[in-house]
Order: sequence, then C-alpha cells, then structure tokens
Amino acid sequence: MLRPSDFIVYQKPTWCPGNPSCGNFHILATIRTTLAELNLAPHQAIISSGIGCGSKMPDYTKINGFMGIHGRPLAVASGMALANGEQVVIAITGDGDGYAIGGNHFIHTMRRNINI
Repeated sequence: MLRPSDFIVYQKPTWCPGNPSCGNFHILATIRTTLAELNLAPHQAIISSGIGCGSKMPDYTKINGFMGIHGRPLAVASGMALANGEQVVIAITGDGDGYAIGGNHFIHTMRRNINI
C-alpha cells in the first residue's frame, strides 16, 4: 500500500510561502494522495506541464514529468497517453496554458477524448 509520502521529493517549492490564496500546495497534496489511493507506483504515472507556478509540479512530485513550452502541456500529454497507454497521464495547466495560447490544444484534446 502506497502513502502520499512516497511521492514526496525533498525540494522546497518556490511558490508563495504562507499565502492562503495560493492553491498549488493543496493541488500538490491532492495529486500525491490520489496517486497513493490508486496504489500507483511512481513509475506508473507521468505529469505534463507548461510554464508558471502550478506547472512546476513535476519538480515536486516523485513521478516522471515533462515541462514543455507555454500552451503545450495538453498536446504533450496527448502524445504521452497515446505512446504509453498503460500510464496515468496528468496534465497541469494554468490559465495561459489552457485558455490563452493553449486554447486550441484544449479544444482538440476535448474533441479527441484521450484519457488524460
């Protein structure tokens, strides 16, 4: 049985410390807890992210990850899911990655209905 602590890397996040409006700490804790509850070993999941605060998630989670360019985490995650069908693929995006420069990828990812 895995625990959320199995997904901790000992690198201090650079997010706003003590800022109650910064939800990234809670998102990180939720990802770790969910991976443990799904009993996924660290090598069974992968994160795709772009740039920005939330997109530093691969640095703070003990699973494979890829930090791409702005607006492309969903396109990269789609490729990851298609190439590695047995892995759980998580895409981390911010407002720019998902709605601004990456808006077209957001639409096509929904249309393709890939398991991300």
